[in-house]
Order: sequence, then structure tokens, then C-alpha cells
Amino acid sequence: PPSASGTPQSPPPRWFCCGVMTAFSWMQDFALGSLTSVVAKSCTAPVERVKIVLQTQACNPVIVSGQVEQYSGSAIHTIKRLVEEQGLVGMWRGNVANCLRYFPAQAFNLAGKDHLKSLMPVRDVHDDFWGATLVNFQAAAAAGLGTVVFVFPFVYPLDHARTLLSADVGKNSTRYNGLVHCLRSLSKAEWRAMYCGWQISVGAVTVHRGVQLGSFDTFRALNPYARDCGVLGAVSTFCTAQVSSLLSIACSYPFDTLRRHIQMQGYRSDRSELSRAAEHAVRIVKADGGVGLFAGLRVAAARSVAAAGVLVLYDRCKLWLSVREERGR
Repeated sequence: PPSASGTPQSPPPRWFCCGVMTAFSWMQDFALGSLTSVVAKSCTAPVERVKIVLQTQACNPVIVSGQVEQYSGSAIHTIKRLVEEQGLVGMWRGNVANCLRYFPAQAFNLAGKDHLKSLMPVRDVHDDFWGATLVNFQAAAAAGLGTVVFVFPFVYPLDHARTLLSADVGKNSTRYNGLVHCLRSLSKAEWRAMYCGWQISVGAVTVHRGVQLGSFDTFRALNPYARDCGVLGAVSTFCTAQVSSLLSIACSYPFDTLRRHIQMQGYRSDRSELSRAAEHAVRIVKADGGVGLFAGLRVAAARSVAAAGVLVLYDRCKLWLSVREERGR
């Protein structure tokens, strides 16, 4: 259109338009990932806490010393004891830290995965199953690695605090009064104490996100009802998301167990994290066998409903937005 002076205006450069659209798509994906993550994590916070209590009790000082009786492997019994000791609200202990650290990480994972995938060769899962699966895994694993590198330096202390708060058990004998008190206690030591287990997280997050998001994209492409905006589409998407979440948990759970144990024991300047992880792995296998690395796995499997819920909500929101955009054209 002509300007006020009557001189025709040239349209903005194509690279500028593409950049604006890419930035808008990224922010939209990030916002959707953030919202769905907080809702899902808050709903399953009690299950998350039970999982961490069972996962870390072998190295929890108050349990090892006998100050607090060991929790049985039963999730129901553990929930009952935690409610008796700390009340119903105590089941959400550590949830604030979990949401604060989880939503930027998960949002970065989802938005980053979609963006990286758009830069890779397009493979049809029906014509080239393994090629398409490899592309999906590479994009998801790269997004998970990017999260560890670019997001974890800011949110990892919250993950450490979440572990300590969730594992802080006993009646009237808790060490931390809340998130702020826990972070202050960590910060009083050397700053590296706040990042205990970060190196193990590189493997854990990369494997977990690669398997979860990569397999979800593959299963979704095979789902004939993926574009259905009704109940059938939502249910079928949830089933594919649940299978993907269970696969990712099974593959990455030993890494997560070792990371939690290192977080519980705190920073040590005389040993590297990798050597400490190997030491913990040997000790756990000697004491409980290989199954010890999967302590709390059944509870984690139940908690995977939240992870599947995040994927479903994110996928449905993106689908509804795309359908709305298509109808508006």
C-alpha cells in the first residue's frame, strides 16, 4: 500500500517474515509446554514424592541411622505413613521446586524438538520406519541435551532442592522448612554443591527425552486418529504417549537413581561425579542386585501418567490451534 506521501511501500523482506513466524511459533510452543507441565506435575506430586522416598531411602541419613523407620516398597503403605507423619499437604512437599524447574525444561524440550525436527530431512514413517524413527530420536535427544546445557544451569539447584525436600521424612524431624530454607542451606556450602549430579543428568535427560519424545512422534505418525479432534483422537494419543513414557522411564531410570543418591550425599571435592556414580552403582547392586537400581520403578510407572498427560495436552492444543488457523484462512 502507498505511504502517507503517496510513495508505494515495499513489503518486508522474506527473511524477516520467516524469522517473525518462527519466533512466534517457538513462543507458542514454549507457552503450551509450560502450562501443560505445571498442571500435570501438580496433579501427580504425591506419586512423585513417594517415588523419590523409595528411590533414595537406601542413602537417606535419617533412615540409615535408624532415626526413621525404613519405608516398605508398597506405594500405599508409604503414602499412609507420609500422611500420618506430615499431613496431607506434605504429599506436595517439593512440588513448588519441581514446577519451577520442570516447566522451562519441558517447554524447551517440546519447543526445541519441534524446531530441530523441522530442520532435519523429512522421512515418512510408513515408507522408511527406521529412518523416520532415527530422525525423531535425534531431534528429541538433541533437545534434551540442549536443555541440560542451556536450561539446567539456571534450574538445576531447584531439582536438587526438590530431591532433598521430597526425601525429608519423619514426624516433626524435617531438616528444611521449605524451598527457600533448603536453597539457603545448599548455598552456604561451595557453589558446586548445588549442582551435585549434574553430569549424570546429561546422560539421563538425553536418553529419557530422546526415547520419550522420539518414540511419541513415531507412534503418533502411525496413529490413524492423530488428527481427530474428538475423544477418539485424545484417547489414542494418550495411549501412544503412555507407551512412550514407560519406555523412556525404563531406559533412563538407573541414571536417575544414581543422580538422586549423589544429590542426597552432597558435594565431594575429592571424587569426580562419574566415579561416585560407579561406586553407588556397585554398592546398590551388591546390596539389592540389579533391581536396586530400579527402586520405586512401579511408582514411577504410575507417575508416567503425568508425563503422558503433558504430551497429550501439548499435542491437542497444537492440533486445535492448527485446525482453528486452517478454518480461519
